[in-house]
Amino acid sequence: MPNAAVPNNVIAGVWDDLNVTGAGTPTVRYFTNGVSPNQVFVIEYSNVKFYNAATNNGDLDFQIKLYETSNIVEVHILNTTDPVLSAHYTGIENSTGTIGYAPAGRNPHTADITVPEGWRFAPVIPVVAWSPLTFLDNATIVNPLASSVVTTTAYTVTATAPSTCFSTGTVTVSAGALLTSSAAASPSNSVCAGQNVTLQATPIDGGAPYTYAWSGPNAFTSTSQNPILTAVTALEDGIYTVIISDNCGSTSTSTVTLTVNPLPVMGVTPLTALYCAPGTPITMTASGASTYSWLPATGLSATTGSTVDASPATNTVYTVTGATTFGCTATASATINNSVSVTMSSVTATPSTICNGDNSALVGTAVLNSPSSYCQATYATGTGFGDYISSVTLNTLANTTVGSATAVLYVVSSSRNNYNYFSCGKYVYIDFGSWYLY
Repeated sequence: MPNAAVPNNVIAGVWDDLNVTGAGTPTVRYFTNGVSPNQVFVIEYSNVKFYNAATNNGDLDFQIKLYETSNIVEVHILNTTDPVLSAHYTGIENSTGTIGYAPAGRNPHTADITVPEGWRFAPVIPVVAWSPLTFLDNATIVNPLASSVVTTTAYTVTATAPSTCFSTGTVTVSAGALLTSSAAASPSNSVCAGQNVTLQATPIDGGAPYTYAWSGPNAFTSTSQNPILTAVTALEDGIYTVIISDNCGSTSTSTVTLTVNPLPVMGVTPLTALYCAPGTPITMTASGASTYSWLPATGLSATTGSTVDASPATNTVYTVTGATTFGCTATASATINNSVSVTMSSVTATPSTICNGDNSALVGTAVLNSPSSYCQATYATGTGFGDYISSVTLNTLANTTVGSATAVLYVVSSSRNNYNYFSCGKYVYIDFGSWYLY
């Protein structure tokens, strides 16, 4: 060996024509010794015969051992007895038959081997040196262990052959910083009752993936990274703790304190009131908060402050929004209804001075303060006094002509029992389709 003729890619213990089925108990077996990464794979030939014309075919016993990691090959020969001496080979050869190695006198050998012998074929291993030595258990082997690495380190290995030729390579072991963490609450760690709050856990450094374990007030627990608290109440006020674990076996604990501020307990007085227009405005007073805003603005003396005056032109529901110093808000409402006011223009007694037991006629004169838009502003045509009303339909009666009305309050006597009236700062009496002015 070497020889390009087949067979190639050979490990030869005693290479010759062998008979594993001859007389006796020839055996070929294999097994493994040791523990990875230092196992040894063994192929054993026991009581195997030579294939020749002799009656007993001789005898041979040997083992081939293949060493894990180091790639060492060993051949152990116990004995060979060949009745018809022939060429026997011991050695190794590559797959193309261009490179081979054999012990001296064994390539080939013809004499029997009566004294046990062994041969080792060891790859030429360059001298190895690693640098830096930091975290390494051995800097002069091909596979050192970098243990308990706490900082990112770039290692350079140099392999030097016996000829002093050498080659270098580099590798970087990236070590993340030890796991730390932070916890927060969004939108803020001080919120109003009824808001939704998202708890946020943030791992810093360490090794992903991470796991999360939250605990907090009101028996709260969660394994989500960012759990949500819905419509928080005072029961959720307090300290929330999250324990983050990483894939490196480290843990980090962080906390966030959540403050749940109460909503204002709003009140407003009066809850309902009647505004007689035009007249004294209705004063509304709100309580329970620090600042107040009112809507709608129509008919209000102001839109901020705890006290405002209302003089609406129509029935109106006013809503006041109160805010605390924390910015928490609540509302209350008041209903102010609108009605036409009456002005008493005069009260007379005729006569005002009477004898004991005599009579006096009392007259009260009042004006219904209807909105001016219902009446024409000035008197233009027709007879009588004051503004006139035209084109008015009242029940089944219609006035299509110009009429006028006085400003005198008329008290209808019981003798008139078929009437309707329309007010516009005056009273107008209608009887059977005719206008009567009072």
